[in-house]
Amino acid sequence: MYTRCSVLKQIVRNFVVPNSYTRLIRFQSSTSQVVGNRFPDSTSKVDNRSNPGDVFLALTTEYNRKRFVSSDLVTNAIKNINNTISERLSLLILTAAARGVHHVTPEKRVELLEEAWKALSEKKIRLTTRHYETYLSGLNENGFIFDADYYLKLIDSEQIQASPRLYSLLLTQYCREGNTDRAQKFLKMLKERNVSIDEDIFAALAVCQLKLGNDKGANDIIQIMKERGLQPTISTYKEILTALISEHKLEQFEYYFGQMESQQRQSTSSTAYIDAHFVVILLEQCISYKERPIFDLLLNTLKELDHGRMPNNLFNLAVQCVTNGWHESAIELLQIQTELDIPDNVESPYQGIHGRHWTLFFRQLFENNESHLIDTYLDLMMQKNLVPLDGILRVLYTSSIEDHRLPLSYLERGQELRHPMRTNYFYPLLLKSYSPNTCQNWTEDERLRLYRLLDRLAIPLESLTYSRLLQQSFHQYYQNNFTPLLEMLAQNSLQSILDRVCRLLLMDIRQKTLPLNITQQIAPYFRLNMHRRQEEFSRYLFSVMAGSNKTDADQSEAVYKLIDSISKDLSTEIPTLKHEFYLNLLRISAQQHQRDLTNRLADRCIQENIKLGGSMNEIDLLTGYVLPRDTVEKLARYKPGELSWKEKLSNLDWSKANLTTLEQIYQDSKQDGRYPFDLQERLLSLYIKKKSIQQAFAILHEIVSSRQKIDSAIFHRLFNLVTVKMGDKTDSSKANHENDLKYLCELYDKSYGLANLPCELTFRLANMALVNGDQDSAIKIISDRINSNLNDETYHYLMEFLKLNFSVLTSDGLMSIGNLFLNFRINESVRKFWNLFFDILLEKTSAQDVVQYYSDAMRENSSVPYLHLFELFISKDELNRLQDVVDIATLQHGPRNVLHDLGFSLIQSGKIKQAEKIFQTPWLKARNDRINLHSLLFADSNNLDALINAIKLTRNLPDVDQKQLYTSAIRVAIRLNKSDVVDWLCKEIQEHQVELDIRVKKFLNAHLLSKGLDPLKIKTEDNELENEQNLVSFEDTAATVEEQTKMSARN
Repeated sequence: MYTRCSVLKQIVRNFVVPNSYTRLIRFQSSTSQVVGNRFPDSTSKVDNRSNPGDVFLALTTEYNRKRFVSSDLVTNAIKNINNTISERLSLLILTAAARGVHHVTPEKRVELLEEAWKALSEKKIRLTTRHYETYLSGLNENGFIFDADYYLKLIDSEQIQASPRLYSLLLTQYCREGNTDRAQKFLKMLKERNVSIDEDIFAALAVCQLKLGNDKGANDIIQIMKERGLQPTISTYKEILTALISEHKLEQFEYYFGQMESQQRQSTSSTAYIDAHFVVILLEQCISYKERPIFDLLLNTLKELDHGRMPNNLFNLAVQCVTNGWHESAIELLQIQTELDIPDNVESPYQGIHGRHWTLFFRQLFENNESHLIDTYLDLMMQKNLVPLDGILRVLYTSSIEDHRLPLSYLERGQELRHPMRTNYFYPLLLKSYSPNTCQNWTEDERLRLYRLLDRLAIPLESLTYSRLLQQSFHQYYQNNFTPLLEMLAQNSLQSILDRVCRLLLMDIRQKTLPLNITQQIAPYFRLNMHRRQEEFSRYLFSVMAGSNKTDADQSEAVYKLIDSISKDLSTEIPTLKHEFYLNLLRISAQQHQRDLTNRLADRCIQENIKLGGSMNEIDLLTGYVLPRDTVEKLARYKPGELSWKEKLSNLDWSKANLTTLEQIYQDSKQDGRYPFDLQERLLSLYIKKKSIQQAFAILHEIVSSRQKIDSAIFHRLFNLVTVKMGDKTDSSKANHENDLKYLCELYDKSYGLANLPCELTFRLANMALVNGDQDSAIKIISDRINSNLNDETYHYLMEFLKLNFSVLTSDGLMSIGNLFLNFRINESVRKFWNLFFDILLEKTSAQDVVQYYSDAMRENSSVPYLHLFELFISKDELNRLQDVVDIATLQHGPRNVLHDLGFSLIQSGKIKQAEKIFQTPWLKARNDRINLHSLLFADSNNLDALINAIKLTRNLPDVDQKQLYTSAIRVAIRLNKSDVVDWLCKEIQEHQVELDIRVKKFLNAHLLSKGLDPLKIKTEDNELENEQNLVSFEDTAATVEEQTKMSARN
């Protein structure tokens, strides 16, 4: 927790100036701009000076001190170029434009360099070889492709004494372009001019070979160079490595880079060495040519080198990474240069952004209109345990950006990412939201968003900071009417900030910066139903009374009136509030040894007829024996010798106590502001037993207000009391208690969760919601139950619920329930649900709507059963819709399965001719698992005719196995005592040589022998039960086989 002094220091340090505490007045007074000036920086010194000497002096001083200057400083120097400028100064301008401008891209440096060159040419400045070398090398280093022929002619026409370095720059340009013919002609020209070939020209030749993809040729040139006594220097390798970067050749780059490292290890005096500056140059080339793999390799190398003296170089790289979208690399580069500044004693897992480079970086993003990248950097920096809001908000609060929505949105995004929040982040926004100059730009919704953010903080507002910075504008904005603010916070459940605002306003009243009557606005939002809050509020009232003069009767009277008005306003919610106030005031005044105030309070209680205690002894203990005996007698509720409610309760025999006695004791305890929980539980149990709903919920409210935990069994009894059993007629007396039922649901949901309510009560609750016309709540209750615990009991009550309420449910509501089952695998219970669902849906809508729902459901779950839809549409003669369902099901399940199901559905419905056409489809082969499934379904319904027809119609299907059909038909025929059918089946089995289970065959042989007929002469399946001596009966065995076959077919 911040101390009072450190809070203000931190505000000023973070949002005004880096190290000045004495400028708090500037910060406090400029509420419209939130903060004072920007951070002091050398770049801010740039202005349009009228004296060219001052301009050039500023450029020279800045470049010599840092080797980096701002673009404004270079631009100003270019504008002041005249014909008297010295050679040294003109070279400095070219060098600064080419290499020394920070915070800009290579394209911007090339632009400045060309402007400087143009200005020098227009002013007729004598340009020497060094000028051309500086200019062309600057273009080359910034990745600019220039016309080498043009500058060669210009050098000749101006009679410039060209140096090998200048020739190498032109040759390098030819080689970078891949113009080998022009490079060869250029070499021939150099030979004719007797120009000595140095390492720069060799490097250009090696680059030419690499451009052509001739790695061996490049190595040969390096070898020739060594044979002539010229060792490759850092300049040589820079050209070669730059060419490899431009060609995106990682392997060759690693080879030559390894050569440099090897050469550096072999000799300490090597001219080819790798340092941080050299790596930064190569990194810039990687950015120019968008070569990410080599960039990552060099960045890892840079981390191991001494980079402590080049923060501006690293910052430039980070800015250039943004243009390529290499945001992670930009963060790494900025992190590298700030690692040295991190204090050793930082214990937080999140690293604060130390140094000013982060702030400059985010300012650069805003100035370049790239604020859309801020969210990206928030995400990436949080992944690295950085605290990006430090830099982002510093930029927003110290710049000319007036849009308060930007920091507000970034704070909200930071909260989503669980960014550590500081209270100081919010003070500038609070100042803007209430400042007379800027408050009109804020909407109430935006203030609400700000308060939502503050609500999450441990200390939303610090009292000293509030009184120094916010208090005056806060009071001025609300004009002593704080109810809208408090109501907004209460409605949005921002309890933390609501409590803090209430306490700050009470502090202002105590300090007499607000009138006393404001307390009445605060009281309804101070949660005075809690004893702890009542005591806190009483201490505030005591401080107001104690702060006045002993003879100040007006102040005391004002407090008394305030207590009366607050108690009256809250009498419905807290009927004993007035009693509690005076009780706490008496106790506090006695503890503080304010005897006069204690006597005045006691007299007021007598005047108001407020009884404070059960007995005189209790009052003496409360007031420290300072009150006269006659006063104590008047304050006591019970006369001497009369039992108090506590004594009655302690002597009570619970087994013999009747309801009237308990209610009397409870009323006496409420007068003392006490709510014995055991007595409340007993009364609640009796009211539930008597089915007194109104009294039960009245005492339930009192139990909740006293913050007691209620057992789940009591809740279940209350639910049972106010709901109706499934299938019973709705009791009008219970239907009138809709609000009580909603209150009960809220309590149970907070304590145990509605999903944990017993299944029967859950559906009774949904049934009551539907009866009361709240279908959405009913469906939500059912949805929560199904998603949390879908078992057989849930299926049972859901089916019962649908059967009872199908006429009340709308089609949309029914579809919402159906959608809950789209994610479940199909089993017998789910199949029964879908059958009932489609029955109800067809009654409530049209056949076309049912088909449309089935089509949509199949996209979510291809296993939604369609067999019942066949039966529905066949029975309704909806042949077009039947064809639609067949088409949809065929896409998911294949034509063989669907045609079998359709044929058997037609058989079951008695449509034999249509079924015959289905099974006579030329290409249709038997699908025996579907045949077995339908034979079992027919057997379950004792549909013998369907089984006989199925045997006849499927007989000619290729690869058909009718064993299960015959087995099921025999079983049903025996069950129905159709011996003639059994005889016919035996003839069919004998004639078509149907293979049967050994048990079935033995049973049929016994049946035939009983009629004097020959046994069946057919093959049987091998069965391990064939040799068993004691065979089980056919009925039991057939039933077992049937169940096994059914399960395997459905799975």
